[in-house]
Amino acid sequence: MKTIVCFGLVLSALCAAGEVFLTEPGMRVTIKCGGTPSNRLKWMDRDEVVIITEWNGLPRKGGAKIAERSKLKGINLEISAVTEDDAGAFICVADGTSHRHTLIVVSTSVSPSADLQLGSAATLQCQVKGLSPDITVEWERPDGSPGGPQTVQLQSVTHSDKGNWVCKFSYEDKVYRRNLNVRVEESTIPSTPPLHKKTDVQAESACHNCTDPQSPNAPLPPLLGLSWWIWVVLGACVLVLVLLMVCVIVLYKRMRKQKRRFQKMQLPQPRQYCQCARPTAATAPRYQGRRGEKPQPPLMV
Repeated sequence: MKTIVCFGLVLSALCAAGEVFLTEPGMRVTIKCGGTPSNRLKWMDRDEVVIITEWNGLPRKGGAKIAERSKLKGINLEISAVTEDDAGAFICVADGTSHRHTLIVVSTSVSPSADLQLGSAATLQCQVKGLSPDITVEWERPDGSPGGPQTVQLQSVTHSDKGNWVCKFSYEDKVYRRNLNVRVEESTIPSTPPLHKKTDVQAESACHNCTDPQSPNAPLPPLLGLSWWIWVVLGACVLVLVLLMVCVIVLYKRMRKQKRRFQKMQLPQPRQYCQCARPTAATAPRYQGRRGEKPQPPLMV
């Protein structure tokens, strides 16, 4: 009986069957724990703790690099902005039961770009992270035929290369696929027409409107590289500019003259008094004597 109980405890401690989660770089993925809701929960990325719940049920992030981009959704782990380094094994421990899961990050690319030109060269790559390096990765062409290993070199792109290329690999007896859409466009570089030497007939036809320069109907030759009508326009502009300058000078002198006249009117005028033409009254003789003496009366004869 004790042997059976011990065997059951060992089985419960072993990791339960996990799941495989497939994603791409830069995406958001949710890894399901697979256990029952519990306050005792711990998520681990290989040997590092990502998130662990305390005794009060509150989550606390661990020291793993992925912890800053991770959070709990119930008992599941959500990772944002997935990178290729995030791929690998994740362990969820709920109530003492471990659930081991695998995160696979698949990145597909085509260079120089997904919009290819006819006749150009291109390279298709499919990188699978999170599994052993010896895993077999291959491409499947848009028509379903084999396209080659995880790196395909297209020497000359054709219309048959247009469509969805499928990167596929197998893991634990299950085939996983990832699509890559390739677009093929017509070349936008115009072809250069061959240069032909003009014959005498072509030269004559190209100059059927030409006239003799000595004839009276011949157009005037350009002066200093400019046509005659350009010189007429320049002369008219110069004439208008001269007239404007003359008008400005005349107006300035007139305003200055009016200003001087106004200032002269504002100056104060001297007062003029009327003087009568009459003889001046004789001045009475003044007695010259000492102060305090009375004048003597005239002598009587």
